[in-house]
Amino acid sequence: MARDIARLNFLRRALHWAGAIVVIGMVPAGLVFTDFDNRDSIEGAFGAGSFDALYNFHKSVGAVALALVAARLAAALIWPAPSHAGAIPAVQSAAARAMHVGLYALLVATPILGWAGTSAYPAPLPVFGLFDLPGIVAPNRPVAEFLLALHGTCAILLIALVVLHVAAALYHRNVRKDGVFARIALW
Repeated sequence: MARDIARLNFLRRALHWAGAIVVIGMVPAGLVFTDFDNRDSIEGAFGAGSFDALYNFHKSVGAVALALVAARLAAALIWPAPSHAGAIPAVQSAAARAMHVGLYALLVATPILGWAGTSAYPAPLPVFGLFDLPGIVAPNRPVAEFLLALHGTCAILLIALVVLHVAAALYHRNVRKDGVFARIALW
């Protein structure tokens, strides 16, 4: 039975869903559009120069993802989450906290590793053609390859946690019907 559980601040909910859209689109696209083995196929499908354009778009959206998570962390400091004590068992509450810590850690680490790896490559970091992000790591190809591999691994782990997070949200909404999902719903 649904309970009245206090909702998160509207800005926190909006930032959550904006970040969700970015991550759910970004990771699969990044796995395809940043793999140099796919260059010929991508340019065959989308035209000459499309691989670089899509790769640069991936970098731009990565910058947006990092800005969104920074905004989410700031919003969490300003508007802490209301308590859901008693609404869910303590073990579920602990699991939810661990899941959120893992998600936030990967939401921060993944774009920073991409930025650092691209800096070490060295390659430009354009943000929608408006400006370039500065390099944050000295040029070093072996370091770049390591950082970019770690970036990819973190992206896959992030998607795995997102799948678990979505499953838990659907469980609360459709099975337990305990009002937990309403805390983050936009409407």
